[in-house]
Amino acid sequence: MAILTVFTPTYNRAYILKQCYDSLCRQTCKDFIWLIIDDGSTDNTKEIVEKWKLNDNGFEIRYVYKSNGGLAEDNRSVGDELVRHSSASAATPWMTRNVT
Repeated sequence: MAILTVFTPTYNRAYILKQCYDSLCRQTCKDFIWLIIDDGSTDNTKEIVEKWKLNDNGFEIRYVYKSNGGLAEDNRSVGDELVRHSSASAATPWMTRNVT
């Protein structure tokens, strides 16, 4: 079981979510689960994420779609540690190396 959950809340961010995905793919430590909580997106976020799930990324991707309503109740972790990661930001390699 991965000890780290990288949590990315998103809403209609398909246009920039790839930047986040690419930065996670560049991590040297892949002992994490990327948890994407989609807060009711109406763009093609789901289709993009489902395609990435088919790739050999070196880490697990979990995607949860919910009706739009905010993310307060979705601060959940599937690993021992939780790291919030904006869909518009790039992760630096220290993220997983220093948390594990």
